[in-house]
Amino acid sequence: MATAGSVVDAVLEDGPSPETMIQLRDLDPATLDEFDRVRVLQAWEAARGWVEAQGLSALLAVAGPVAVDVDDWVREEVAAALTLSGVTAQGRIDLARACRTRLSTAADALAVGRMSYLHLRTLAVETVDLSDADASAVCERVLPKASEQTLGRWRATIRRAVHRLAPVTVEAAHADACTRR
Repeated sequence: MATAGSVVDAVLEDGPSPETMIQLRDLDPATLDEFDRVRVLQAWEAARGWVEAQGLSALLAVAGPVAVDVDDWVREEVAAALTLSGVTAQGRIDLARACRTRLSTAADALAVGRMSYLHLRTLAVETVDLSDADASAVCERVLPKASEQTLGRWRATIRRAVHRLAPVTVEAAHADACTRR
């Protein structure tokens, strides 16, 4: 049987897999020292990212990679299947589609436990108004910081990168917000 340290190391270094998730499940954190308990918690967070990535792939299979005329029906089908509102279902569909294209490197990082679903969602929201090329460039620039930053710091990092790479978009959004106010 694998030791707690070797299981956690496998998840944190190589990324989660069905096998390592079974091994994680079989660990009893109460029998571990404080250091290993924290590492098991980190391993489960990485595993959660892997599961979220698999869910986004399944969602993409249902919704399709691009928007089509039947998107209203697909959104409502997803909403009913997952007991979500239509708005929340559409947000997830949009995220799944972005993970296939403009945020593919971030989706890969989610799948190997290098970022959380909430970090990915924040990246998607903050880059929604950018071109695919600019969104990908922002992603490449900020991705190395995802695993070490809180969501607030991550959002600020993304916003700085967006401002550097697409200042006109940021200025236009600011002017639009002022007009709406």
